Amino acid sequence: MYLIECASAISVSTSFSAGSSIEQNPPLRSFYDYQLYTPSGEALNLDNLPSELLEADIILVGEWHTHSGIHRFQTDLLKALALENDSRALSMEQFTRDNQNVVDEYLASEIGEQTLIKQGGGWPNYESDYRPLVELAKQANLPIIASNAPKPIVRCIGRQGLDYLNKLDDEKRALVAAQIDTSSSPYKDKFMASMHHATRHKQKDSTLHNSLGMPQWQRVSLIT
Repeated sequence: MYLIECASAISVSTSFSAGSSIEQNPPLRSFYDYQLYTPSGEALNLDNLPSELLEADIILVGEWHTHSGIHRFQTDLLKALALENDSRALSMEQFTRDNQNVVDEYLASEIGEQTLIKQGGGWPNYESDYRPLVELAKQANLPIIASNAPKPIVRCIGRQGLDYLNKLDDEKRALVAAQIDTSSSPYKDKFMASMHHATRHKQKDSTLHNSLGMPQWQRVSLIT
């Protein structure tokens, strides 16, 4: 796991091995600055990415929503990866699977940006935070995968449980992950521990509920 330090961000101590420490570097002076570190605490430059990242089949990049430094990092990272391998694809939870055709039409310049936002269900902060990613992918001819499960389906699962999937026809069922595993695992435990907006008094048995009425971990399982 690599750590991204951003101005005003909270460092995650679990990202480091025991006894490791972050090297002293120039302070991050603005909300747009960031610094990437290796698990051992060494500063990392995007111009010299480690082979583990360059050769990986899938790279998961988390974010602190609306933090400008993290969104800038995401775009810089995609640019660095695209220069190394133009067969990359960008997967975004900010678009749902049922709007994949809208995303494709925008990338093909068949529709404008406002149509993408309105018909594609763009997040309220799309223009400020995600436009750079999408425009970079469009310029570099990289496909964008609309990866999130549609909200109405997620909401119904939150209210009725996973058995709701059995009520869907084949077309709608294909909009949710084919295999859903909500059992305990080291990855799930690490994920739950990393949820920065979780509070101890709101957590019970490592289950975090979101506004859709279902455990956050279960919701993530629907799109993977």
